[in-house]
Amino acid sequence: MNSALTVQLEHALNDAKKLESQLTELSERYESTYIKLTESSTKLQSMTEALDNSEHKLSTVQDENTDLLVNYRILESKLHESQSNIAELKHVNHELEKQLTYFLEETDSICDAVNDSSSGH
Repeated sequence: MNSALTVQLEHALNDAKKLESQLTELSERYESTYIKLTESSTKLQSMTEALDNSEHKLSTVQDENTDLLVNYRILESKLHESQSNIAELKHVNHELEKQLTYFLEETDSICDAVNDSSSGH
């Protein structure tokens, strides 16, 4: 009976050693997994900060783009206004040139008439 207990005890000790070995292996896996998770968490935090920074920069660029579009539209409007003013000034200038030409022709005609009448006397 004693030898049967000894055999059972040996089996129990062998089982305990196997369990202890498995527990050690699981503990090492846990430690390794914990380290990897910590590293991943640090990387994720860094990536989150980089993403936040990128979003801020994107927002700034979008605001600047909006400002530039507004300025572009203002400049475009002023350009059209200036082109319209130039066209109007060209038209007025053309009319003034026509009036000046008419005035000069009338002046020449009057001068010719005066010269003709003074040469006839």
